[in-house]
Amino acid sequence: MAPVFSFSFSRPTDFLAPAVFMVCSVASGLVSGRARDREIEALLARAQLDDLLDTSRLLQVGLGIAEIRAVLCGEVDRHGQAMTLYWRDDAGQMQAVAGIAAAVHTAAMARIAGTLIPTLRVGTVDCHRLGYDEVTLGVLVCGGMSQRRFPQAVDARGYAEGLARLANLALTREHLSEQLTEQRTLARVDQFQSALLMAVSHDLRSPLTAIGTAAASLAEFSATIDDQTRAELVQCIGQECRRLDRLTTNLMQLARLETPAIALNVGPLDVNSSLQHCLHSLLPELGQRQLALRLSDAAPVICAEPALFELAIGNVVQNAIKFSPPDSTVTLTSAISAGSCVITISDQGIGVAPDQQALVFRRFHRTDAGRARATGSGLGLAIARSFVEAVGGTIALASPGQDGNSTTVTITLPVLEQDNAA
Repeated sequence: MAPVFSFSFSRPTDFLAPAVFMVCSVASGLVSGRARDREIEALLARAQLDDLLDTSRLLQVGLGIAEIRAVLCGEVDRHGQAMTLYWRDDAGQMQAVAGIAAAVHTAAMARIAGTLIPTLRVGTVDCHRLGYDEVTLGVLVCGGMSQRRFPQAVDARGYAEGLARLANLALTREHLSEQLTEQRTLARVDQFQSALLMAVSHDLRSPLTAIGTAAASLAEFSATIDDQTRAELVQCIGQECRRLDRLTTNLMQLARLETPAIALNVGPLDVNSSLQHCLHSLLPELGQRQLALRLSDAAPVICAEPALFELAIGNVVQNAIKFSPPDSTVTLTSAISAGSCVITISDQGIGVAPDQQALVFRRFHRTDAGRARATGSGLGLAIARSFVEAVGGTIALASPGQDGNSTTVTITLPVLEQDNAA
């Protein structure tokens, strides 16, 4: 096809205008391309900054170490910017948990593993230590692979460094939180031990003093005292020994109930039979009081440890006896209601003040009336509550009753299904 237009250069100066045009076109194209690249880089950099801000918010909610690791894995997998996350396993070895592992990473990690340097560059690989204090939990590796596999990567090294710093802040915060929790726990343990020593020393001193006095009287005046006085002294020694036995039993069983690592010896338990056996052992403590037992026609069966069940019920009944006047009645009932075994212990005593009812189930707590009228360590109702909660039940106290006095303790325990009770 013949050309439609044509032009010719007749003078050397005719080349100037096209040459200038070509140079300007190339220059403007280069400038425009560079500006577009910078715009794309700025957008990607802003996206990375937004990602770091989002990650920072995720790591500021008090996550544990496992959750922090999960967040890091998600970030590395989502971006894939030549990053690999290594985490120390149970055997103490670094294993790749996110990203693509590479042989070049091994040597780089070996150099940073024995140091406390936060970031170490080995050749083309940047290693960022993850951990707190002198503990290294993992390593975030950036580089060591062809960037052509990650065309979207913009300043991957800077992003990895920022991510590692956020992770280290979160790990340090978690470690400090664990230390604070441990310190608070130790402080509570110290308070508990102090309260225990005070309560036990007082409650041990009283029966030991009585036993020592009675024994000394028997030894010194054995030839002169009459038979009635001798019998009373022997009875006193027996009563105080039983009191000591009850105190030490309460302490040991409370420790068992409040130690999760100790398993209870639970099994099917006939509630009515256990209640009868428990109350039979308390008959010597009734004095002039009466004990009324009203059992359910259908014998409820629960899953519990017999010794702990009888101890818990016995402690509640003993409390009712202590605070009941002579010639009054302590009533114990069992019933099945809504698939649960309901046990109630009611007395005709002085009742519990409203401001004391939320406190009576605490260890070593004794009401003002209890300190004035009856002895005890303040462990009975605490053991009852710990036992009931250990078997999945509830315990509640209601006082005063319709007569303006009295107290009723209601214990609700899950009934064992027939297939499991057989």
